[in-house]
Amino acid sequence: VKLSHQVGQLQVLLAEICKAGINIEYTYALATGNDDASIVIRTADLEAAAKVLSETGVELIKAEELTK
Repeated sequence: VKLSHQVGQLQVLLAEICKAGINIEYTYALATGNDDASIVIRTADLEAAAKVLSETGVELIKAEELTK
């Protein structure tokens, strides 16, 4: 997930997942060298989490894109 460098962006993202009742198994920050913050999130239901996050305007990154 890419997030803008603004206070509270992670809270917004996690709140949306929580509201949907999706369990978060783990998260960690990822250095991408860009101005945006990148976070890896593992949830109990990846498809549902991706749908929720896409609906909130969060930019999703696929694993294949990380190796470029």
